[in-house]
Amino acid sequence: DASNTTFRVYPQITVTEPILDQNVTANSGNTSIRWTYTGDTISTVNINYSLDGGAYYNYSVGANVPVAQNGSYFWPLVPTLTNNNVKIRIRDTEDANVSNVSARFNIVGNLSLTSPNGPNEEWKVGSTHNIYWDQYAVPYVNISYSTNGSAGPWNPIITDHNGSQEVFQWNITNATLINNRARIRIDDATNPTIVNDISTNNFSILAWFDITNPENGYVLLAGDPDNVTWSYNSYGVGDVILEYTTEAAAINWTNIVNASDPNATTSNDGGYYWTSVPGDKLSKTCRVKVRDPGHINGSNMSEGTAVEIRGKLITNQPDENVVKQVGQNMTINWTRQGNIQTVKIEYTWNGGSNWKTINTSVPATSMPYIWQIPLDE
Repeated sequence: DASNTTFRVYPQITVTEPILDQNVTANSGNTSIRWTYTGDTISTVNINYSLDGGAYYNYSVGANVPVAQNGSYFWPLVPTLTNNNVKIRIRDTEDANVSNVSARFNIVGNLSLTSPNGPNEEWKVGSTHNIYWDQYAVPYVNISYSTNGSAGPWNPIITDHNGSQEVFQWNITNATLINNRARIRIDDATNPTIVNDISTNNFSILAWFDITNPENGYVLLAGDPDNVTWSYNSYGVGDVILEYTTEAAAINWTNIVNASDPNATTSNDGGYYWTSVPGDKLSKTCRVKVRDPGHINGSNMSEGTAVEIRGKLITNQPDENVVKQVGQNMTINWTRQGNIQTVKIEYTWNGGSNWKTINTSVPATSMPYIWQIPLDE
């Protein structure tokens, strides 16, 4: 027996991607649409999408797409919106009866953090820095930071901030932990577990210091004690390195706590008693610096006019009990502190109101010096 009428065998299209509950990123161009088909009568297809679960497919993805593309097509530009009831329909261009639809999927927001992304960014506590991002279909964002790289935990900076502004000014509080493993995370406030981005690399949160003594022309006397003082906002920095330089270029530095150990530290409590200011090199171009041992750029150097390390002379002879006559020899002796090369010797006859030169240049190590008191004095 044979059928009474002719009939047609249609080819079949099966949409395989997107899959059920897949998250497709708004304003992206890398979403794959895939399908399989039977037969050899289909040459091109039209691809449309629906935002209402398949009631209407009013929006085009691609027209006259060759099926010879191995059943694959990249969505050129996903719309800038969010929706959790999206479907794709693929239909034979020549025959509307040959079509298939995908499982329901989601279009989610698009977030990309652009700064900070490290690895050489350094932000100091007490300062203000901008956090930047790009977004599509993300009306509000939450921003947080980690001091443990991308592993977190995450400390809130701001919640429900206007996402379309694409910038937030972060005032880094003094209580922020000093570290070299900081990262920023930004989330879609309405879909934080799915739509988020994290700094690509770690960046540094630096300590804030301010040398308060010595600076601005202060004079340090070689061999004498003095105080180094500083202000600080440096949560997490228990110890600091103190250094000084005698060079105007401030290139070579010597540790104050232990000159033979560049890594020697002292407690970060704002003060250090310098028991004896070195005098091996006297200079009017000195600077003093305090810094975090964990990050060389977390530091502060004395400001204003350079500090001076000045030598010191102490006259030992004659003392107030010595009495001499003209023509007699007077022994003049002194102690020097610091690398003083030459001294000028003078005397006064009226309690210091006037001075007369004995010798304009005497090697500082040539003591005692014998002075024959002139007969005309």
